[in-house]
Amino acid sequence: MTPVERVEAAGRWLAQAGGSALRRDVGAALGVNHARQAEVLAALVAAGMVTGTRLEVRLTDAGWARFGGVEQVSAGEVLDRVLDGWPYTHRAFLELLVCAVIARHHLGAQRREAHLGFIAIGETGTGKSAMGGLVCHLFGLPGPLHKMHVPAHTAGSMLGRRVQDADGWRFVPAPVTRLPFVMLDEFDKAEEPVQRRAWLFLDGSLDQQLEDQVHELLPTPLLTANPPRSGDRYAHLRQEYRRRSVVLDTGAMAGRSHELEDLLGRFYATAAATDRLHLDALVPPAALDASALEVLRTVRHALTPHGAEEFPGLRALELATLGRCALLGDGADQAAAAYATGVAYLQASESVPGQVAEGWIPDLAAVHDALGADAAGIAAALERGRAGRRQAQDQAAAGRARKARQDLDVLERGERLAERCRQAVAAIDGRKVDPARKAEAAGLRRVLRRHATTAAQVTTASGLAEVTRQAADPLERAGRLLAVVTTDRDAAKRAKQEDAEQDRNARQAAKAEHSRARSALAAGRRRDREELARAVAAARPLEALYARTTTRPGERPLDVLRDLRAPNGEPLLRYTAAPASDRARGWRGVLETTVLGSAPGTWRVAGSGAVFTGTLHTCSELMQWGAGTRAVLAPTLDAIHQAEDELRSYLGAEERRRPQVATRAGASGTHPVAMLPAAAARYGLGR
Repeated sequence: MTPVERVEAAGRWLAQAGGSALRRDVGAALGVNHARQAEVLAALVAAGMVTGTRLEVRLTDAGWARFGGVEQVSAGEVLDRVLDGWPYTHRAFLELLVCAVIARHHLGAQRREAHLGFIAIGETGTGKSAMGGLVCHLFGLPGPLHKMHVPAHTAGSMLGRRVQDADGWRFVPAPVTRLPFVMLDEFDKAEEPVQRRAWLFLDGSLDQQLEDQVHELLPTPLLTANPPRSGDRYAHLRQEYRRRSVVLDTGAMAGRSHELEDLLGRFYATAAATDRLHLDALVPPAALDASALEVLRTVRHALTPHGAEEFPGLRALELATLGRCALLGDGADQAAAAYATGVAYLQASESVPGQVAEGWIPDLAAVHDALGADAAGIAAALERGRAGRRQAQDQAAAGRARKARQDLDVLERGERLAERCRQAVAAIDGRKVDPARKAEAAGLRRVLRRHATTAAQVTTASGLAEVTRQAADPLERAGRLLAVVTTDRDAAKRAKQEDAEQDRNARQAAKAEHSRARSALAAGRRRDREELARAVAAARPLEALYARTTTRPGERPLDVLRDLRAPNGEPLLRYTAAPASDRARGWRGVLETTVLGSAPGTWRVAGSGAVFTGTLHTCSELMQWGAGTRAVLAPTLDAIHQAEDELRSYLGAEERRRPQVATRAGASGTHPVAMLPAAAARYGLGR
């Protein structure tokens, strides 16, 4: 083989292997040594056909175009071949899941919302996890990397973790958030906080708020869960996420696990590299035409009112249809793809009772007439559905006939014993067993499963008595083990709840105290602003008088000043008559003092030692606006301005324009500032 032929062979082998492989596997497939292997891969990398790491290589878009184009035309045939033999509800569910993976992988950058999630609920052995494994096989995805055992995670590890670097703490998304597909297995056995985080995968939106940033959730999710042992079968499933998902109840396969085991055993024993879908090469169209959308709108008419409430919507089915178009290849009939998608959705949904209307299946002749050559695959799907329903009816009839021939009492008691054993196994599976007891728990599970199988098949009273005797001791030991595990779990849960309650109470108390402090601070600042407003209001008329230097004819400043009051009600000027010895005697003194008011006396300025000589009606220094009147106004204005300045400084308020007040030299005494009680109390004014 020439070097060129080796490069060609390596590229085609990679395409058949799903587009990626270990470097050593490429060399093994070509049958060359390490040096030749390195040369071939180096040539592919240099040509832009391959990229990769030190251990693994992967085809680029150019590589797919070069080596994978021929096989991708038959991708739909590959899917049909791989799903051959599956129950029709499982098959319809898997078809939708594969289409959704393709659509989300290629169209997620433009279509950020309304992507389908997938939920499979049913008993153990009914094919839930097997479907996830088959999807990984189809796309060549490593199974362990794409399967999350949900109970093994915590709420903090499901989607990522917090790490600390030089810039502080930040959230780093988990690698699983970048994968094209993820199976969330054993969801029902996880703790409730973990379940809440797992539900985010089924939100339908690629953009999710994780911690303090928006991150992408790229994978199409498959969530698997066992139903509760009693009560509502779908109690684990939150309604808001059921409406965004396709729900498959696998309960019809309960007791038929051997059928799936045989099917999967045969498939994986003969699976070839051609049984793969090349995800990067399956590029869907960007949108559907009007005729295809009109077909999808008819799906709702086949649903019951309850089914219509859980219908994920036209946009979600449109995306799945676009993925199906990629499977069908270039030139696919979009209306036929939409019809097939609608049929698959209805077939999967009718596994849940009450979702799909009776008699919804269309006549095959009408399908052929409407779709022509493109109807073959759809007609086959419809026929599989009819055959599956007939098989279920036949099995039910056979079971009824068998029960009629057997001792009903023995069957019922045997089934009750089998259910007790199964419930004990499920209870052990659902508990976190202490490492010291794991060996005991594993042994009990094996014994109880065997007794459950025997009890379910017993047909005679003697056989029932024997299996009852043998199962008694394992059931008793399982009860003791569960009691111990439950007690430990409940104690840990109570301690956790008590710690959470204490933390919550402490946070609430701190929050309340912080709120009270803020309210008190706000009230104090509000009172100070009101106090500042009163100070300015009191100062403005006095400032206007202080600024005056011109006296109008007939105006008497003394009359104005003696009528002024400080905000505390005290007069700015107080007149004191001269002692009796200084006044005129006799009738003249009486006349001057009481009638004429011309007896000598003094005018004293409040808050100052300033004194003016005059009479009750006259004072030469205060008969004109000027220095004398300013001396009267200055002490009061100065006190108000001091209080105003303190308040402005405390509040951070801007200063205002006002006259500069000069108090008389030698002034003494304490000016009353009762008109600013809050300021006086806060800043010690007037002391």
